[in-house]
Amino acid sequence: MVISFETQTKSQKEKPTHRSNRLGRKECLTLLFSCLCWPMFGGYPAIKLLAHSPKDRKFLPTGVWVSPLATPGSICLPLVEEPGGQVSSFQVGQPAIATVSPNGQLLLVVTSGYNLFNLGEVKASHLKKDEYVFLFQLSDPNHPTKLGVWTIPNSFYGACWHPRGNEFYVSGGKDDCIWVFRKEDGGWNRKRSISLGHKHGNGPGITPVVAGVGISPKGDLLLAANLANDSVTVIDLQQYKPVAELDLRPGAGVAGGEYPFWVTFIGPEKAYVSSLRDREVIAIGFLKGKPIVSSRIPVAGQPNRLLASHTGKRLYVIEDNSDRISVLDTANERWIESIPIPGDWNRFSGLPRRTRRAANFLPGSNPNAAALSPDGGCLYVSCGAINAVAMVQLGAASQDPDKSTAAQERSRSTREGSCSQPSKVVALLPTGWYPSSVDIAADGRTLFVTDMKTDPGPNPNACQPSTRPEGKLAPCRLANEYVWQLTKGDLLILPIPREKELHRLTSVVLQNNRVKPTGSFSLKLAKFLRDHIHHIVYVIKENRTYDQVLGDLEKGDGDPRLTLFPEPLTPNHHELARTFVTLDRFFCSGEVSGNGWNWSTAGRATDFTEKTVPVAYAGRGLSSDWEGENRNVNVGWASVEERKKAFPGYPDDPDLLPGTRDVAAPDGPGGQEGAGYLWDAALRAKKTVRNYGFFVDLSRYWLPPSHPGFIPITPEPFRQKIVQAYPTKRALIPHTDPYFRGFDMRNADFWLYQEWEREFDAYVHNGHFPHLSLVRFPHDHFGAFKDARFGVNTVETQMADNDYALGLLVEKIAHSPHAKDTLVFVIEDDAQDGPDHVHSHRSLALVAGPYVRQGAVISTPYTTVDLLRTLFDILGLEPSCQELAFARFMGDIFDPNQKEWTYTARIPDVLRSTELPLPLSQKASQKVAASRQHNADYWEKLMQGENFTQEDRLDPLRFNEALWRGMRGE
Repeated sequence: MVISFETQTKSQKEKPTHRSNRLGRKECLTLLFSCLCWPMFGGYPAIKLLAHSPKDRKFLPTGVWVSPLATPGSICLPLVEEPGGQVSSFQVGQPAIATVSPNGQLLLVVTSGYNLFNLGEVKASHLKKDEYVFLFQLSDPNHPTKLGVWTIPNSFYGACWHPRGNEFYVSGGKDDCIWVFRKEDGGWNRKRSISLGHKHGNGPGITPVVAGVGISPKGDLLLAANLANDSVTVIDLQQYKPVAELDLRPGAGVAGGEYPFWVTFIGPEKAYVSSLRDREVIAIGFLKGKPIVSSRIPVAGQPNRLLASHTGKRLYVIEDNSDRISVLDTANERWIESIPIPGDWNRFSGLPRRTRRAANFLPGSNPNAAALSPDGGCLYVSCGAINAVAMVQLGAASQDPDKSTAAQERSRSTREGSCSQPSKVVALLPTGWYPSSVDIAADGRTLFVTDMKTDPGPNPNACQPSTRPEGKLAPCRLANEYVWQLTKGDLLILPIPREKELHRLTSVVLQNNRVKPTGSFSLKLAKFLRDHIHHIVYVIKENRTYDQVLGDLEKGDGDPRLTLFPEPLTPNHHELARTFVTLDRFFCSGEVSGNGWNWSTAGRATDFTEKTVPVAYAGRGLSSDWEGENRNVNVGWASVEERKKAFPGYPDDPDLLPGTRDVAAPDGPGGQEGAGYLWDAALRAKKTVRNYGFFVDLSRYWLPPSHPGFIPITPEPFRQKIVQAYPTKRALIPHTDPYFRGFDMRNADFWLYQEWEREFDAYVHNGHFPHLSLVRFPHDHFGAFKDARFGVNTVETQMADNDYALGLLVEKIAHSPHAKDTLVFVIEDDAQDGPDHVHSHRSLALVAGPYVRQGAVISTPYTTVDLLRTLFDILGLEPSCQELAFARFMGDIFDPNQKEWTYTARIPDVLRSTELPLPLSQKASQKVAASRQHNADYWEKLMQGENFTQEDRLDPLRFNEALWRGMRGE
């Protein structure tokens, strides 16, 4: 196994990469050993050990690998801005759409992502912030020729071709418009934009966002899905203007039609629209030219993309969360079949029956697009989360009913000929990281796949001044090493392999996704811990890298030059890592809090989350829908009456996202809608759960004090009976401490700890300490310095406050009756706000308690998903998704003989300058501590204008630069 984190050079980024099929000497010896020896141990079939060359394999922060060049003849084509642009070598990120023109001669690729780039000056005018439209000539589909690149201000997952191929249309995202590109005088140009005329979206403070677009067969009408307005707009392409709009909601407080995403015409007067939140496909008819809802067809999962068969008699609905393709007979709107994607892993893996794992049909593949072979017999489905394209053999019922017998016979002699059996997945083809779209060449021999992400690698200059050619210091912002700036994308040219290659390529995908049984040692160790550990306290903090905090630790792979919060500010972080295990290769699976909190609580992120997070973080519209609020509405409460109780002043509109469906929530096993979180798994296993600050509504914290819904900060909320938290997840409502305040940078983690301690003391007294405690200590995010309470109003004191609260919690457990059967796990939700010389996803993971090794440095590359899997195994929970089912148990951090442990919290000296009621010892250091920090006015001025009302609502580039300046100087 080879794991590397190298970054691409400029020349590498600008050149397509090919894969050779030849095997080296080492690989041949490996194959020989596999064939001779491995079957004796009852493992995989021997051929599966040699999935592919190690040099083609890249380890990802999600704990899996990718091999985009495993298919013979495949090419990874970086999407680079045209020479002559502002940044000629700029590789773009998050390609979202790949679609071939009707005549098969052109390929259109559109991005929808972050794509912010500093050009050389710290000025708003020098921030490049475009989305990109690429056009390729397909004279040779295996070697596309770039015809042109255009920039548009914004976009969001919408593009289609005119039937004549002389125009194409791209959705403008938050700009609420459609961009029209036309071929004239032998060349292509952006001709105009069509405004859709929305002033706002549906929800408090919501802006319009247009998503998918579809065109009628005659090319006279364009239908646009208004994602944030729950409607579709009809555009007359003769006049290039909107002529009608249809609200997709049924009204009367009934949920339906919300978050419309994709549009597909199947005839001149009939189209279908997918509704993400309400899990339905809506049929649109036209009565005297006016659009009407003709039917609503519910589906099990979240229907993102829709694909019509060549005659329009079949509609293929790609469903995330349920991980399936549903096939609709459009003549009578009857479901024909549902095809699991990828379905039963065991039929691929070749595992002996005694070692098979229960991962069948668990969600987590994230299917998000599909392409249909020219003969209509095979469907190719891009699966974002398993980094593969699923090759689906369509049965006769799911194909166009008038497909001729001759065509079926011809299909058996082509490369798609393996697709002549009943509907099922017959192979998995490796791709790059998170394929987001797929289309097929006219000859049916080549796939075009957009990989939404690339490995960002290290970011040592993310918050470190760099030197410009003229010798002047440039702020770290100009290094363009923020995690979303380093996360690029590419176009994968994927020749459809011959049938004899399918088994090997499927094996590559299985190996990359860790589809293998857990080792017997891990199983025995997990059982031992399950028998001896009865309580887990899971602490999540905010946004720090390993080097930022532990870079100065005397052991482990840290870089002290990048440390902003050294041991004097974080003595408990350092002592916990020193005393127990130093995990110097731990990687957060999410890039930012938007998807990081989902990875940290569910072990995965849905396709909706993966699509919307980079767009929202670039300021391209969309709301923070990933922690139980949808469009700033707390959907943990179903009715207007309930919502008004939770938030006085909530609008009276019964049609504003009625019900408790959460558009970003992951499903649990067996189709349990929105129940894919850690706490859901614990409750299913009859475990007790207590929530302290996870997924709570933050909106009331920042209201004017005179507002009836305002919730003030208080150090003693329980005594004063001032409720601090209203959960945003229905399942958490009865299990949440209402007096534990959520994310609020004006509060102190010290007081959050005091509230947790109050309940802990009661549990010790009555013997009902929960099996799983979820604790949020957010103050290492920093902010709100002017309004911060208790004198904890600088970066230095807020980091120390976070550190001390953590130390107190571990000390409390260590000196309690539960010390013998409780483990504490601590992670950051992401690592976006700082530099790291190993990887931009590398972060902190701390573990304390009995049976944890002491004084050990562990460099095994673990991830958020592995840590969650370890929690699941110790608590005896069933995995709720594929990612957790195939993750690794972190066995090498434990020692069954290390039963005894203790811990005493350290007080950071700088906290002596605050108003917190600290123990009286060390009082003499107060004056020294106060002189080591900037004051609140300094930090307020340095971060003036930043929004600290919720995590990550600020400008991360400017924020990270301010942190570096304040902590390390100019």
